[in-house]
Amino acid sequence: MILQLLFVHFSGIHYFKFIIRDVWRILQSFISVIAIFLIIKSIYRKSLWFSYFLQSLFILSYSALVGYVVKTKESFDYSVIADNFNEIFYFESLSIIFNGLDTTPIWIALFGIIIIIFFQIKKKTDISNLYFLPKKTLLLLAGLYLLLAFDFVIQFDETVNFFRSFYYHYRPTTNNMDFESIKTEYPFLIEEPNRSASAVKQPHIFLIMIESFNAGVINKQTSDGKEYTPFFNKLMSKGRYVERFYGNSIQTAKGHFASLFSLVPLYKGKVFREYADNNFVGLADCLSQTGYYNTFINGQYSSRFDNVEYMMLNHGFDAYLPGKDIIPKSNTDAWGTWGIVDAQLYRSVFNYLDNSSNKNSPQFITITPTFHHVPFSIPKEKRELYINPSSMEERYANSVRFVDYGLKVFFQELDKRPEFENSLIIITGDHAFPTGDHGIIFNEVGYYEQSFRIPCLIIWKNQVTPLIDSTNTFSQIDITPTILNAINAMPQSHHFQGQNMLSENPKDKLIYLVQPYNGIILACIDYPHKYIKRIRTNEEWLFNLENDPGEKHNLIHQKKYTSTIKKLRDSINYIFINQYLIENNRIFPKSREYNNSK
Repeated sequence: MILQLLFVHFSGIHYFKFIIRDVWRILQSFISVIAIFLIIKSIYRKSLWFSYFLQSLFILSYSALVGYVVKTKESFDYSVIADNFNEIFYFESLSIIFNGLDTTPIWIALFGIIIIIFFQIKKKTDISNLYFLPKKTLLLLAGLYLLLAFDFVIQFDETVNFFRSFYYHYRPTTNNMDFESIKTEYPFLIEEPNRSASAVKQPHIFLIMIESFNAGVINKQTSDGKEYTPFFNKLMSKGRYVERFYGNSIQTAKGHFASLFSLVPLYKGKVFREYADNNFVGLADCLSQTGYYNTFINGQYSSRFDNVEYMMLNHGFDAYLPGKDIIPKSNTDAWGTWGIVDAQLYRSVFNYLDNSSNKNSPQFITITPTFHHVPFSIPKEKRELYINPSSMEERYANSVRFVDYGLKVFFQELDKRPEFENSLIIITGDHAFPTGDHGIIFNEVGYYEQSFRIPCLIIWKNQVTPLIDSTNTFSQIDITPTILNAINAMPQSHHFQGQNMLSENPKDKLIYLVQPYNGIILACIDYPHKYIKRIRTNEEWLFNLENDPGEKHNLIHQKKYTSTIKKLRDSINYIFINQYLIENNRIFPKSREYNNSK
């Protein structure tokens, strides 16, 4: 089995260069792979078949890690499991896991295991015929393996890389911050006693956060001139479209948290799972104070995924509707792998509103369509752009065209109902999705623009002047203060870290981005400069997005940017402070009122 293991191992080495550093890494990984295999082989000596079982399990696990590397070009990060353990065994999640693996190494391993076991059965091998390492040798080998595992040289051995990510996940990550120096109990607490005394406006409000909605598809065309999003492109003329708008992280729950609570998401863990009972002031909380009836409608089947239902009902929403309560799963035409088809979802939303017992109250409706999700599988008869897609970008294009049609249906249904004519509507994404830029097609490894830029369109007839905002830079944490300022419902006390995107003179605030995986990658944008740091390895990048929108030229070592780098490097500490305050429930005092009443 050792030869088979080595074959699988070297099939995963995709970035080897014949230089001394990489030759040493090859040798080191060769030793560590053999060492861990011999340890596993010798750990149980009483049963031949149990020994084979352990060896086979290790080889298959290692093959899966290699398959991940082959597909994503990055080592698998244990944090992906730790942060998403409660969601791993949903059918939808399993489909993503398999989509992220090149299964060739696994099939190679499985084939080899079957052949080896077949010949062992034929030879009638007994446990006494196997050679096991002496215990002293085994201990020495274990010591050697630990030494190689924790010398922190970048490895080609994927078990070592996995165990390192395990270690880093549980090691405190503070960027050497001294949190004891934070003297204010609630540093994010903001008091606004002198806000406008104008009456609160009460339009119906729709916040649509589309799954994996990438800003790069807006106004994009195929080679034969077909637009990816023809309806959305025309819709932009009816509202304010923010060209430089960012999702603050790369996962749905994190995007929803940023959008509805105006806080940067965690880089370790999920607020919805671990801190749902913390003291937060959410958008729905504030709207409840002004008489709104708040409904969260999720296109996904399950109500338990990411603990979203509990979080929403605990922070201001009056009703939560998962997909299964809207359209039965037996209606197969209405469902995809991850949720209800967008068009069907929007029709169901308006049917729900038509029959609501609270229709006399102003409505705040948050809609989260989930159909447009990796692997972006669209039935062949419904593909409008690429009949036989050959890449992630082409599959994504077919799927986002479906999203665009759904938005058309939403406005058709809206126009049928005069009571919603003057609604405030914000269309954005929960997060972006990389479709090949820099060779990246997986959310959990990306850290360039394509992994964070999402659309943001604000429509409010006769209230918001239509224009393309190509001057300012905003992110999801700006959504809540924008809505509350627009209707004059900002509370006297709050913790909102964003700002009003409709302000005549918006502040020049920094944008914070969080990639919780791939070694924790944090970014800070002071346009046009974007600073990126991988916390695990201390790698750094600096890009000028105006001169280098493709992020091809790292400026981190150019002396003329020394002051810019220092400023942005220091600014990253904000993300660590944000994490600390959330973990210690120091965002908003429990006794504090956020009353909006005039």
